[in-house]
Parts: sequence; C-alpha cells; structure tokens
Amino acid sequence: MEEKQKLGIENDFEYDELSGYYFSFGGGDEFNDYNLRGLPDAYTAGALFTDKWNSDKHNVNTSYRFNRLGTTDKGSTLTQNILPSGITYSNNISNKTGLSQQHAFNGKYEWKADSLTSFKIATVITYRTNAVAGNSSSEYLDAGKQFINQSFRDYNSDTRRVQSDNQFTYRQMFTKKNRLLLGVVRFGTAADDQSGINNTRINYYQSGVFNYADTIDQEKTFTGNSRTFGTKLTFSEPLSAAWFAVLEYAYNKNHSNSNRNTFEKGLNGKYEVPIVDFSDNFGLDAFSHSGTGTLRYAGKKIKFAFGTGVSAVKLVLNDLDTHIITDYHFLKLTPQAQFNFTLKQQTNLSVSYRGTTRQPTLNQLQPLRDNTDPLNIYRGNPDLKVGFNHGFNINFNQYKVLSQTGIYIGSGFNLQDNAITQFNTIDDQGKRTYFPVNVNGNLSWYLYGNWNKGGGENKLDYSIELNSRGGRNINFVNGLKSINYFTSVLATFSIEYEQVDKYSFELYPMIGYNWSSSSLGTSINNNYLTYGGQFSGYMMLPGKLEISTNINADLRQRIDAFAQNTNLVIWNAGLTRKFGKDKAGKIGLYVNDILDDNKGFTRTINSNFITDERYLRVSRYFLLKLEWSFTKMPGAEKK
Repeated sequence: MEEKQKLGIENDFEYDELSGYYFSFGGGDEFNDYNLRGLPDAYTAGALFTDKWNSDKHNVNTSYRFNRLGTTDKGSTLTQNILPSGITYSNNISNKTGLSQQHAFNGKYEWKADSLTSFKIATVITYRTNAVAGNSSSEYLDAGKQFINQSFRDYNSDTRRVQSDNQFTYRQMFTKKNRLLLGVVRFGTAADDQSGINNTRINYYQSGVFNYADTIDQEKTFTGNSRTFGTKLTFSEPLSAAWFAVLEYAYNKNHSNSNRNTFEKGLNGKYEVPIVDFSDNFGLDAFSHSGTGTLRYAGKKIKFAFGTGVSAVKLVLNDLDTHIITDYHFLKLTPQAQFNFTLKQQTNLSVSYRGTTRQPTLNQLQPLRDNTDPLNIYRGNPDLKVGFNHGFNINFNQYKVLSQTGIYIGSGFNLQDNAITQFNTIDDQGKRTYFPVNVNGNLSWYLYGNWNKGGGENKLDYSIELNSRGGRNINFVNGLKSINYFTSVLATFSIEYEQVDKYSFELYPMIGYNWSSSSLGTSINNNYLTYGGQFSGYMMLPGKLEISTNINADLRQRIDAFAQNTNLVIWNAGLTRKFGKDKAGKIGLYVNDILDDNKGFTRTINSNFITDERYLRVSRYFLLKLEWSFTKMPGAEKK
C-alpha cells in the first residue's frame, strides 16, 4: 500500500455486483504483509513516470512494479471441537514453501477539456504466477485422546493469471452550482491456468485401534476466463440551497468459463484417467441492473439524508457436463438514512441506518465437487434465500479548543435476517460434511469511548479508551442448533510527552477480557484475560546521535482447552545519525525483536471450536540502513 501511494497509484476502479461470480485462484494482493505466514524472501522493484502540461489540462501517470515473494513456513494448529456428544481434539502440523511473482502495469491519462468537463482513462494489467509445495499431518482424537483418524498429505500446485482492468470516466459539471453528471464505463478480463498434485493417506481407527486406510493420488487442473463489462451513471441535482437529489444507475455483465478436471493414474503411471465425480465444466452469464435514489438536506445545524437502492441479479449457469441450464434471480435492497445534529461548535451527534442484502454466491448455491480434503466435504444448497442485514449506528463527539479536551462515543448494532450459516454433520470416523443454510437470530454489536486531553510541545497528552464488542452466532452440528455468545472488553490508557529535538515517550498500558459460551458445551470455560501494552520513545545524544526504542507486550491467560500458552514481548531499538548539508543523509543501526520472541499466533473461538494457530515470523535481525534524499525544487537558486 505504501509503495502504491509513493508511486501515485489510485485504486479508483468501480465495484460491480458480479465480482463474486467467477471461480478463480486470483484475487487479493498476497504481496502485502498483513496476512504473511512464514519467513519471507522478498524482492521488489518499480518505476514511475508522471507529467502534466498545457496548464495542467493533460495529466499522465504510468508505473511498473515487480514483486517476488518466497515463503517458508512451519506451523501447527490445535483445535478443541465442541460436539453434542462431547469434546474432540484436532491437531495439525504443516510445512509449506511458496513462490509468488507479479508484474503489474498501471496507466492513467486525464484530460480537463475546460473548467467543467474532464475525461479519464485508467488501466491495470497484471501477470502473476504462484507455486506452492508442502506436506501436512493431522490427527483427530476423542475425549480420551485416542485416535479416531490420522491424515498425511503431500501436495503441490502451479498457478498463472493474466488480468486486465480498464475504466473510462466522464465528469461534467454545470454553471449551476453542485449539479454534476458522472459516467463510468468499465471492461475487464481475466484468464487462469492451474495444475496440482494431491497425494493423501488417511488411517481410520476403532476404539484407538487401526481399522483401515484410504488413499488419494490425483492431479487437478483448472482453466478459466472471464469478461466483465459495466457502466454507471450518476446525476446530482441541487433542488434548493439546502436540498439535493442524487440518482444513480448501473449495469454490469459477466461471461465466464470454468473447466476443472480431476485425473488419476493409468496403467502407464501418468495422470490421464478422468474422474467424472470430481470434475466440473460450466459456463456462466451474470447480469445486474441497479439503481439508487437519495435525498439530502444540508442546513446550518441539521443535516440528513435518506434513500434506497435496488438491484436485480440474474445468473444463467450452463453445466457443460450434464447440459443442464439453471437460472437464479436475486433482488437486492439497500435502504439507508442518516441524521446529523450540530449541537454547538465542535459538538456533533449522528444517527444512521443502513439495510444491505447478502445474496448467495455461486459456490454456496452449486459448489464445485472437490475431494481435496476427504475429511471435510462441502456441498451447496440451491434453496438458499437472500439474507438481509439491519445496521444501526450512533456517534457523539465533542472537542473543547481552549482546554484541548475531546470526547468520542460510538455504538453500533447489526441484526441479520436469513443469515447464511453452516449445517455440519460429523460422523464417528471424524468425517465432516457441511453445507450452507439460512438462519435467523445472528447479531453483533460494538461500543467504544475515548476521552483525551492535552497535546503539543512540552505538554502531557493523555487519554482513556474503552472498546467492547460482542454478538451471537448460530449454526448446526449433527442436527442440533449451536448458539455461541461472545463478548470482549478492552481498556487502554495512554500518556505522551515530547520535547522536540530532545526526547519523547509514549506509554500505552492495556487490559481486556474475553467471554465465550456455547449451547453445546455449557460447562466449558473458554474465558481469558489479556493484558500488556506498548512503550516507545527516543532521545537525542551527544554527537547528533538519536536512540529510539519500542516495546509491545501481548500477554494472555491460559485457557482450559490447551496446555500451553503463547505470550509475546517484542522489543525493537535503533541508533541513527543525520549528516550532510540540510541533513539530507541518514545512517542507522537497528535491532528487530531483541528478545527473539516474535512468534506467529492467532486464537479463534467459535460456537463449536476453539483454535490456536502458530506459524513462523521474522524474529531477531540486525539492519544497517543508509538514506539520502535527493530533491530539486522548481524556482530554486541555481548553483
């Protein structure tokens, strides 16, 4: 994200209603580090050209970026399963290596024909490859820790994707203030190609004694392509000095083909014998028409808006194997209203409501038949209904300039009708079959508050913040309804102080608590305390040296589900010195994770399972860094 910002790359492509109806292995940007698992081996390079001319009427921005990311990961996942018959345990150990490479080209040209009219063309072309290889072993245990099954899997896959997104935007303003016409046309293509080997052996046990084994040795291939066309018109009209009307219409169309086939070995040892039960070949045409109407009022103290959107989606699925054509029709509604009241200067109260529809995805209606994991079999449900979410929010904020005191309070509540959840069936051998169903009663809420005071040079800045969230989730396990209630509370206190070019410090202690209960296991205690916080600061030393440090402590109470616990204390430090004219140069020595304690860890608690995931992360390392800023300001004195 930071690289894109430095290159001036804008992610301003229009969203379309059909983006979820093309099966592919693409999507997402695995080159960011938000969800990085394992130790990275990364390279990146980029270039940018931008220019404006003719009094800035013409603007061009082009960039190229190359990414190469290799990862090596060793991880484990420990799970306690809460079933109607009692507790079971799942343990998994995995080793995985991956290599992803990407070439991305971005181009944008903008022409301001006059003060009221502008045109913009933007394009993104991406070529991406991904290679993954690994193995895993898992065990499924009963309440007495005896084997129910064991699984051993080796796999590899190679993926290639070519994608192009293109957008043309026309903006027309008028001599009448705030009247606006905006038109967008979008065309995109994607092509995927993948092949991979799956070799799995599963041992099944009876009362802890080996019973029989099952094996899978297959090659899976996938080729697919997609073409998307869309257009959108937006018109804004001022009805008076305070009233505005906004009308919008959009049309999107997607045509795609997907060919997934599974092969097993023939007599010659090659993967050439097709397995019809786990092969899918189909074409899909998807269409959507959507419109939105909104009325806005902007007064001196009161502002409000209300309106609704509606869209009709049609899917035509052609199963090329059975020659069966299936039509799906969905209606999507998005009513919304917002009210804002300025009680006095720097004091505001706002209330809003937004209704959104969640239509089932194609995979939920008719999924691909897949036996990659024979212990977890997923199937679709063509009778799914469209879900609807009611979202309510209220916010209050106040800031007093003279005392430099601010108060921020907010709360939200979401209630879902016909939410899409899962119906799970787990047999005595540990095999899980699941499919989506509709359910009523799912809800979520949040509450936050912040009070802060002070700030500025040579002044303390301190604040108190409270965050809480919770809700209720419902699914089904072996025919029984599983209701999970969850609540978390986190309280933090912060204090900051800075003397510019001398020293500063920031201290953020925190404490929290997590509650979770399941209707299937009322006697199980999975509540736990979290505590810790952060400290950071710097100090100027003689000789133009600057020393800095930061510590992040993430500590938690052990729960009954697992014998081990994971606490993290990450301590980083650096020593830097600026040099040269105007301090354009900077050299620094940094130490990351001095205590060598940076372990990847994620905890998930759901209505019928508790999971602790552990994985590799970059831990202690030393870094020597040299920076030099080259600048040339227009109009500067020539030397």
